Amino acid sequence: MKKKKVTKAFDSFFLRSRKREGAARLYYRVRRNGHELTLRTNIIVDIELWSEAIQSATAWRRYTQDQVLTGRDGELRLVRSEGGRVAQAMAALAEGLRQTAAMDDRAAVEQLVEGVRAGRSEGSGGPAAAIRTGGAGLGMEGIMPFYEFFVEGITTGLIRHHKGKRYSERSIGVWREFGTVLRAYVADGQTFGDIDRLFIDGFRLSLEQRGLMGTTIEEHMACFRKLCRSAAEYGQNHNALSLTGWHCHRVGNGQKRTEVYLTEAEIDGLYRLPLAEKALDEVRDLFVLGYLSFQRWSDYSRLDASNFIVNSEGVRVMALRQQKTGTYVEVPLTDERVDSICAKYNYRFPRVSRKRMNELLKVVMRRLADRMPSMRELCVTVLTAQERQAETDYGRLKALRERGEPLTEAEWRRYRRLRREAERRGGMPLYARNGRGEVVREKYELVTTHTARRSGITNIYKRGVLDNRQMMALSGHLTERVLEEYIKVGPAEQAKRIFERLSAREH
Repeated sequence: MKKKKVTKAFDSFFLRSRKREGAARLYYRVRRNGHELTLRTNIIVDIELWSEAIQSATAWRRYTQDQVLTGRDGELRLVRSEGGRVAQAMAALAEGLRQTAAMDDRAAVEQLVEGVRAGRSEGSGGPAAAIRTGGAGLGMEGIMPFYEFFVEGITTGLIRHHKGKRYSERSIGVWREFGTVLRAYVADGQTFGDIDRLFIDGFRLSLEQRGLMGTTIEEHMACFRKLCRSAAEYGQNHNALSLTGWHCHRVGNGQKRTEVYLTEAEIDGLYRLPLAEKALDEVRDLFVLGYLSFQRWSDYSRLDASNFIVNSEGVRVMALRQQKTGTYVEVPLTDERVDSICAKYNYRFPRVSRKRMNELLKVVMRRLADRMPSMRELCVTVLTAQERQAETDYGRLKALRERGEPLTEAEWRRYRRLRREAERRGGMPLYARNGRGEVVREKYELVTTHTARRSGITNIYKRGVLDNRQMMALSGHLTERVLEEYIKVGPAEQAKRIFERLSAREH
């Protein structure tokens, strides 16, 4: 049995939501001359934390020490901070509502609530002022302090996407990587108010000077834009330019790693590839399952028995709600390889990290390339910043060795590792170039976890049996534009397809 609430000052606040987790709005009940008036406040709280906090005085003290109320587009969200002001803000809000409720005009009460929503007040006191004080109490107008606060929030789950969905581990990793370039560019004490056109253009230039790929640059630009908007939602950013000045550019093929796909013949060869090592065998099966599901790694890496059902139309499908977008998809099970893999693992598929999966995929694809010459096709691509650094380091360390100069222990370890890689590739430079000086790599080297989804979508397109809307139903894409970015049929292959279709019509 739950203890009686001891937080008397807040007895009038309550939740209407029946959910046991996530976020919910607080309501305030006003009683006047036997009449009851329920007001919808703009205070959004974490349900679990709130429910625990109101059970005892000790729990409430712990709660108020760890939390603070601040603004988000006129709403209040519960966020983590070192010096919390929940008690003060709520007490002021409660007092303001009690004073207004004592008036005879019900409209005055509603006007007060609207004032809270708009973040305005007639005087220096009252609930709106308390809310503003709570927000200012964050002291995070500085870019770096707010970044640290934001990353902590998405890590603990107190800051979520707009639909209440938690940030994935991969997204949190992206934000932490963004922090590295942010710290290098932002000076101590700089605030969101310092962001202007020159600041934004300078940030892009700093990323380009780091030698980052175009896709990585646009990802960091998008993070900075999101950070500015989030700071505005929490009342820590009032600079309009910082919300609109982050223009993202479309990344051309020459600015990103070439995105390859595996043909149906290569997928079949991969499926039949003998692999004695258990880890490699599991990675291969997961990749093929991802190919047959048309899904992202974040989805096909977490499949289990609950995803394989017979739907309302009597069709056996792989049903899931995509982690990235929340889109619900049903993929009809028409390929016997799905049944074979499910039976092999009894639906308890291997669990492996994305990083480990990509590492082992390189080994598996190299084995496949030994059997299928098409996997050794040379593809023009670009190097990542790390790969360019590795090539530079190898050249420098090799020159030192040839001059007989000593290497430190760390330099010697790196040189030996890079030398083995260079020998496997045929020597200097570390990565081969074609006659135009472009980096070329064998196709198998460019395969990643996402190649499975890209290959599935491209090959179903090449069959010509589904239209774009039907393919979108399988992949979960919301627009045809994004779907078409996944279809990796080159000009030569497309020309061949057109020729075959036109020739068939003529006959």
